[in-house]
Parts: sequence; structure tokens; C-alpha cells
Amino acid sequence: MSKKDYCYYKVKKNYKVFPSAYACLPKDNSQALTKKGWVSFNQLKIDDEIMTFNLNEDYLEFQKVKNIHEYDNAKVNTARSGNTSYMFECTDNHEWIFKSKSTRGNLYKKTKKGYYKQKFSDFIDLNSNKHIKVSSKYNGGKDIVLGDFLKYGTNWIEFIVNCSHAQRESWFYSAIVYDGNQMKKQDSNRVLTKDYCQSFGFKQKDEIHTQAVALCAFLRGSTVGINKGENINNLSIVSNKELKNSSNIKKTSERVTDVWCPEVENGAWVTKQSIDNYDVITITGNSAAIAKCRKKKAKKKK
Repeated sequence: MSKKDYCYYKVKKNYKVFPSAYACLPKDNSQALTKKGWVSFNQLKIDDEIMTFNLNEDYLEFQKVKNIHEYDNAKVNTARSGNTSYMFECTDNHEWIFKSKSTRGNLYKKTKKGYYKQKFSDFIDLNSNKHIKVSSKYNGGKDIVLGDFLKYGTNWIEFIVNCSHAQRESWFYSAIVYDGNQMKKQDSNRVLTKDYCQSFGFKQKDEIHTQAVALCAFLRGSTVGINKGENINNLSIVSNKELKNSSNIKKTSERVTDVWCPEVENGAWVTKQSIDNYDVITITGNSAAIAKCRKKKAKKKK
């Protein structure tokens, strides 16, 4: 499915194991977010729009898929942050988004918001105190009339993606009131601000409602993890927490499987991965090697 141009053959020549040249995720557990909901690699086409992360402006937005890369039998790593539900799988050269709190002592090219990319094999080996970008805010969408919506049988994922920010906020907090709880008690002496972190728990048997609440929390800039039990799903949500300390992320295992990755202009996109009994929604990097080559060619052409 990848376009076989000059950059394709150049990258293939430079890498002994061709799939390792790419920033890829497993086909069997990774999805992208469209305006209709989550889709797997075989449901996505070039020019389809998926949710991406703008490193220059620090927000989520939809962009068209420029290319789709897929390869067989690549080594992927499983990594997990301590005992939390934040975990992911990727190839060694897959890039993740980091936020730098200082402008000194870092060799990586940063955006004006302080974000930069780093390969999994680099940051996992260094085990340094860095902050990985795991969520962001999406302010797109518009007000949707709820008259024809039903509790069951409605595509609530599609609704959450396309409704307005104000509707997402109302929908999220109403879900917490009825099926969730606030795990972090409010300090009566603390002045609440828009950046105040609150921890929520949410339990739900219905899979669609669980995934809708998780996505709603993610799109409002929260860290989200889903523990899928036999009879009930448990969500852990921390509001206003878009960064996670990477020093606790450890590689736990590896396997060989088929991989894929979409290529978008922003260089970062939103994925949902299902690993063991956990679902994680996170921001991840673009397909790197060919994308960088094509970007350089475009600049030279100009």
C-alpha cells in the first residue's frame, strides 16, 4: 500500500531489515480514529481523515492520510509504565512525542511549544526523566441535536468525535455522576483552577459506553486507561494530565508480528491499542523514515 518512489527504494537500501526502518504498530491491536470512530488498518484508505496531533500548536486536529505503510514479520516491543494501565507496543524505530521543560541540554529539534520526537529504542535505553505526550485537547466539532439519539444502538464514538467541546464536557460529567466516582478527594483549602488534576473512576458493562467515555476523557486532555474485566470494564481517568513521566516505562516483552502505520502531515496521530486486558488511547508518532525523506525532497523542490 506504500507508494514506491525514490524515497521508498532509498530507505529499503539503507536498512537490512526493511520493516525496522519504519515507525510502526502491530496490525492486530492498533487502530486510528476517524470521524466515524475507530478503524483498523484494512479499513483505512489514503485521503481518509484521522485524528492527529499538531506539535507546533499543541492541539488535536483531523488531517488526511498521505500514505499507509504495512510490513510483515517485524519485531515489536511491549512497554508498560509501572503498575498503571498505560502500555503500548511498537517497533524499535517508532517515534513518540516528548515535552521538554527546558531549552538546554537536548539535541532533539523542538517545536515552538517544546515538543520533539524520540525513537522508542533511544528513550527506553536511556531511562531518563522525560515527559511523554499521552493526550491533548480537541476543540473541534459542533452542537448536535440529541433528540434522535438512543442509549443503545447509537454510535456514541461518532457522536463524541463530532459534537462540540461544551457537549463533550456535559456528556463526560453526566457519565461520571451516574456510573462513575471521583477518586481524589477535593482539598477544601485548595483553590480550584482549570489545570487542577482530578482522578475519576468509571465502571460500565456496556462496551460502547465504556469506549465513548474513555474517548471523551482523552479529547478533553486526560490520561485514560481501560481495564477490561470479564463482566465489567473499569476506567481510570486523570483530568488535565497530558504528560506522563517516561522514566517508569519499561520494556516487558517482544514478539514478531505484521505492522502498519499511516503517514500524516503533522507527524503524529491518535491510536487505540488493545494489549492483554487493557485498552489505551494515546498519541504516537508518524511513519518516520520515508516521511522525512519525502519532506526533504519537497523542500528542495520548492
